[in-house]
Amino acid sequence: MGVYQSSLRLVLTKLFIQVLGNLKIILEFRKIIGNREKCQELVTTYGGLSQ
Repeated sequence: MGVYQSSLRLVLTKLFIQVLGNLKIILEFRKIIGNREKCQELVTTYGGLSQ
């Protein structure tokens, strides 16, 4: 395996790990938003919608 191929593999591996981390955060946030009580707590904690 050449230097280019090993470097490319390293870059792709790092990118894949970052995407998985972001996906985990998104799924956890989706779980919170899906819970009405938790979502209501977030809205009241952070000021809600200003009109």
